[in-house]
Order: sequence, then structure tokens, then C-alpha cells
Amino acid sequence: MKFCIAPEILARRSDYLVGVIVARLVDNRRRSDDPPSTLLGQAVAAARQQPPEGAPGTLWNAALEQFGVDTAQHPPAIERLLERVRAGQTLPSVNPAVDLANAIALRHGVSLGVHDLDATRGDLAVRLALPGDTFLPYGSEAAETVPAGEPVYADERDVRTRWWISRQSRTGRADERSRTLFFPIDGFAGQTEGRVRAAVEELAALLREHLGARTTTAIVDAAHPCCTLLRFPLLSTVPVDGDGIDELLGRGVVELIKREELEPRLRNGERLTVKLGIDPTGPLLHVGRATQLFKLRQFQELGHRIQFLVGSFTGMLGDPSDKTAYRRQLTAAEVQANMARYVEQAGRIIDISKTEVVYNADWLSALTFAEVIELASNFTVQQMLERENFHLRHVAGKPIYLHEFLYPLMQGYDSVVLRSDVEVGGTDQLFNLLAGRLLQERAGQRPQVVMTGPLIPGPNGEKMSTSAGNVINVLDPPRDQYFALMRMHDEQILTYFETCTTVPMAEIRQLAEAMESGELNPREAKARLARTMVTQFHSAEAAVEAEREFNREVSQHERPADLPEVTVTAQPRRLTDLMVELCLAPSKGAARRLVEQGGVEVGGRRIREPNAEVTPADGLVLRVGKAGWAKLKVDAR
Repeated sequence: MKFCIAPEILARRSDYLVGVIVARLVDNRRRSDDPPSTLLGQAVAAARQQPPEGAPGTLWNAALEQFGVDTAQHPPAIERLLERVRAGQTLPSVNPAVDLANAIALRHGVSLGVHDLDATRGDLAVRLALPGDTFLPYGSEAAETVPAGEPVYADERDVRTRWWISRQSRTGRADERSRTLFFPIDGFAGQTEGRVRAAVEELAALLREHLGARTTTAIVDAAHPCCTLLRFPLLSTVPVDGDGIDELLGRGVVELIKREELEPRLRNGERLTVKLGIDPTGPLLHVGRATQLFKLRQFQELGHRIQFLVGSFTGMLGDPSDKTAYRRQLTAAEVQANMARYVEQAGRIIDISKTEVVYNADWLSALTFAEVIELASNFTVQQMLERENFHLRHVAGKPIYLHEFLYPLMQGYDSVVLRSDVEVGGTDQLFNLLAGRLLQERAGQRPQVVMTGPLIPGPNGEKMSTSAGNVINVLDPPRDQYFALMRMHDEQILTYFETCTTVPMAEIRQLAEAMESGELNPREAKARLARTMVTQFHSAEAAVEAEREFNREVSQHERPADLPEVTVTAQPRRLTDLMVELCLAPSKGAARRLVEQGGVEVGGRRIREPNAEVTPADGLVLRVGKAGWAKLKVDAR
């Protein structure tokens, strides 16, 4: 997780800087003696007698006005704090971390924020607001629209502060359960830089002394506009002391629409109907598509009714979500062949004996043309074109076929037929899931709650995709799964733990902290992840054997004891063609990249020319990467 000052901010205020403190393992509970509250009281008393020198609000007023902010209505954060002190108001004790922050802000005359990093999605930045940005004020349920161009702190999901640093949102606000905190201390080089540096040093020391925190610090400015906050951030926003329902609602969840409706029903013990639909566009489920099956499993373990919907009809049409080009329609025969083992694959994660397995061809194929028109009347062409993928195709002049607009209608109608209370899906499915809410409401049903999860990357860090050849399939052999997971980027370890395993979040937090502090080598955490996932999809014995093979072949650089032998014809062919033929690469393009990167050996000799020709011979061994092996046997016929 990174923190950056956006270039457009520095282009107008090159002297802007931020002192950074990251505090981990924070004990933010109140104590009987409450030293932070005492320190805050002392800072308030001192500021009343002798406010910080240099009129700290003056610089901020000028900076805010430079970005079009009315400072009479929205004064700088430090100015608002000092005004309350000068007026004789008592600053309330919020929690130890916030009390320490306010004390240091008053003592040094700096604008200082507090953000809960466990409630942060992706990277944080000081940037200009974008069209569509919203802000949720503290103490309010109604979100505000933020005018484009306003300076804000924001993560990948939310605006965290408005008017630069003048007002903090409810999102990510530190409370007594917060364990990982980010304290930005804003200032200007050559003018308040000395105060910022002194405030960073003192606050970090107080956090260590009074809250038992482990701290790291940095200065972000025009010369160094970014810094790393956490190397191994958690994806989820589950409270440290949360229960099973907290974990259900937070773990691996990007967006939860109408949580305020769902949580009371869960806590009241209501048995809900939860749906997940997957189209059989190929014969194998990769773990990127299966992450939502783990969410179904959570619901199932809490006693809810699970619906696993196989898109036997929608699979023929093809979901246009997250596609920037037309997707070929599948035939009924192709869909039937693809879905032959879908239930078996889902059964590696959820309890199929307690699952309602349904196929949407049972009702979608029976719709009359008049009924389809009635469904279509609930949506406008403008709504469809607002979808990013359709919008991009429209702007680029690429064709958008009319039947593609019908996909959300069909997925939404599935929810009407099944009377789903909750539907889960990937972030690319949001429009389709919301279509279900709309159609249910029009049908007089209670609209479903929508829960989306992340689209996880493949082991190479790029979007997981069968065409890209970076997938890990549920039915892949144990060895293939283990080797692929051990090749993944370190930054992906926790994401996979959270979305692809049932390891409790408390243990995942411990892994995160151990890796962040350097007490645990990421390779060891990766090995645990690989063992866990292979055990889930196969067995503990298979995981042990896969690990043994990995250590022998990769760590000890030995050839596999039992090389797979593949029969091929004798005629010479390009190396890349042979790799695809032997399933050592998913495509010729991927094979070419592997060769050019020096990852391919033929007969023990490294080949770097993709157009190199290979003449098969008995016993000739190909090695691709660290895990791909094939021993050739020539067909003598």
C-alpha cells in the first residue's frame, strides 16, 4: 500500500509536503490513567496561553484559496482546532490515538489527520477530486457529491477528507478497534517543514510509549512524491474483535450494497437465500472465478440456504461485463460440455449436499418474446451505455450488439425466479447484480442485497485470465497448483489467503504483521498458502507430496523423479508450436514470451530464439520455467 501526492497537486504547490507516520499493532483502548487524554488537556491549556507561532492557518488559507476553496466557509483544519481552543471550548477525548494526534497538532501548529489503514482500499493519495467522487460525512448516512477539482485525500474507493484536509469522512475514521493507523502531517517546505519533522518525531515516540505501536516514518514531497505505507496490506475491513458475521460482511468484500438491511437480518437469525451464478464459458473453474464460492461457504456455514446457479442459458449469450470487445456466442453443445464438471468443481469448496444447484435455461428458455420485451422496458439505452465497457466500445466505434444489452436482464430475472435475498459476484458484475434488485422490486419482491468481491490477479500479478495463461484451476493437479502459487508475487499472498482459503482472519493478520516486521519470510507464508490451497482442492497428502517435489526440483534444482512422457510425431516444428502442442504454454504468444525471457530449455540447453526449430527425438527433455517438464517419445508410425 502506497501513499502519494498526485502530480497535479505538486504542479500548483511544489512546496507541499507530508510527514508520514504508520503505526502498527496499536492498542487504542482507553486506560484507567489515560495518558493521551492528559497530554491533550495539557496541549489545550498551553495553546490558550501561547498559541503556536507564525499564524499556522495563514499558509493553509492561501493554499486552499489557490485551489478554489472558500476558506471563510471551510477553514483549514489547524485553524478550526485553534479557534475552538481560543474560544475556551473543551476538546473531547475521542480515543487515545486521536487524542495524541490533536495534542501534537496543537503543540506544533500543524494540520494532522488519522486514518485507519485496515479500512483502506488500495493506495492512498492527495489528489484532485474526479467526477462522481462522493464523501460520507461523519455522523451522517447521506453521501455528498464532491466537485471535480477539489483537493482531497482518497483511496481507491472513497474520498477520505474534503477541502484538502479540512474535514474527515466517516470512512476509515480511527476508533478503539483500529490496529493499523496512518498519520499524515501536512505542511510546506521552507516554511512549516521544521514543525512537520518535529511533530513526526514526537508523535511516533508517543505512539510507541503509550499505545505500544511499531512505527515507521517518512517525508513525502516533490522530490519523493510516494512512499510505502504497508508492504503487505490486508484486503478486508474485518474488526479485530469481530465475530463470524463481521467476517462474512467484510472478508474479501469490495462493495456491500444495503449492509444496513442485511446485518440486522443476519444478527436476528433469519435464514437467507444466497445466490451465485457462474456461466460455463469453459470446462474449468479457475480460482479467480471461484473466490465467490468461498463467500457462499461462509454463508453456508452460518446456516443459510445456498443457490449455485449454472448459467446454462446465459452461458450461450456471454456476459459482456468487463469486456472491451464483442464476445463470441457459444453453442448449446459447447455449454453442455463445459458445465459437465461444474458441480464437481464447486463441491471442492462448498457442501453440494446442502446446496440448491439450478440451471437458468430451465426458465429463461421458456420466456416468450412479449415477456422479454416487458423485461427490457425496465431499462434505458442510456443506462446501458453508462457501463464503462459499453461506453469505451461506443466511443471507440466498436460494435455493441443488441443481444448484449439483454444479459443484465437475464441475470436480474434469475434473482426474481429464485427470490434471492443476497447475490454475490465479482466487481465486474455490479451492474448485473443491481439489475436483479430493480427487477425484484418491480416484481413486488424485497430487493436483494448485493455483495461484490475482488477480481484477483494471477500468479504473475496480471489479471487472471485463461487466455493470458496465468490461471490456477480448481481441478489442476496438486503439483501444478503448488508450483504456480510459489511463483506468485509476494504482494498477492494475503489477497489469496483472504479470498481463496478458510484460514481465520485473526491468523491472516498475524501473518501480515510477521511479514511486515520481517519476522516471517514471505516465501514461508507462500508455502503455507500453497499447502492450504492444495489441501482444500485435493488432500493433505497431495499437498505434502507437491511441496516435496517443489523443494527437490526448484530449491535443490533436481529433475523430477518421474518425468511425464509425451508421444509426438517426428517432423520438425517451431519450438513455440511444440510448447503449445505439449500444453507447456497456453498460446503461441505466451510461448514466445517464455522463450524470449530465457525460461525454456531443450535437452538442457537454454533457447532464446522463439522461431528456433526442434526435431523431436526419443528421450528429448523440454523444461519450461521451473515447473513445466516433458519427455518426448517419437511415434514411429
